[in-house]
Amino acid sequence: MDFNFSKKKIKQEQNLGQCLKKARKRKKFGLDQVEKETKISMKYLLALENGDFNVLPSNVYVIGFIGRYTNFLGLNSKKMIDKYHNELKIYKNYGIFEIEQKNKQKYVLNPQRGKKWLRTPNFIITPKLVISAMVMLLVVGILSYIWYQVRSFAAAPPLEIYQPAVEEIIKEEKVTTSGKTDPDAILTINNEFVAIDAEGRFDQEIKLEPGVNNIEIVSKNKTDKPTRRVLKVLAEYDK
Repeated sequence: MDFNFSKKKIKQEQNLGQCLKKARKRKKFGLDQVEKETKISMKYLLALENGDFNVLPSNVYVIGFIGRYTNFLGLNSKKMIDKYHNELKIYKNYGIFEIEQKNKQKYVLNPQRGKKWLRTPNFIITPKLVISAMVMLLVVGILSYIWYQVRSFAAAPPLEIYQPAVEEIIKEEKVTTSGKTDPDAILTINNEFVAIDAEGRFDQEIKLEPGVNNIEIVSKNKTDKPTRRVLKVLAEYDK
């Protein structure tokens, strides 16, 4: 019996860099021309096309670069940004995998390192040693309690930010900043005082300018010791 099999070539999906480079060459643009029109540094254009994630700056700036570059080339910005996020996850996971493999290799080259616990102990536990250890633990416990009380009074207050997320893209002119801190703290957002409820929660609406916005949140305790958080958000809207 004869079997006829047809061969089908599987089309491999192009990555972000390949899509950008192909679209640029199709429109016959040189990198120097793209740099001039988009105001994106040549170094970052090459990094985007070659997938050099370690060369690229903070995530919020990269997203802005991709948006400008894809708009200039006539590509789908959202699709290209999604590609970037997926490839960045793979890049980070691959980096962690390499570190784990190197650590495993150390134990392969020196298998005796994992057997140190099998050696005979150099001391014997006696009642005197147990009593000394208990006294020492008691002293350490008392000192730790005193240190904790002093630190609680003098330490900077806790500060949790619920929203906006770090390096979030906002499509509107305003964003609500919310979070939680010490109920007795004094809170400011961009140097403006913000009310805190009895549980330390706060909500404040912030006006954004188009582009990258820095939102500085500062919480101070009674001794004026601050905890500071700076959020970078990218606002994309028609002013």
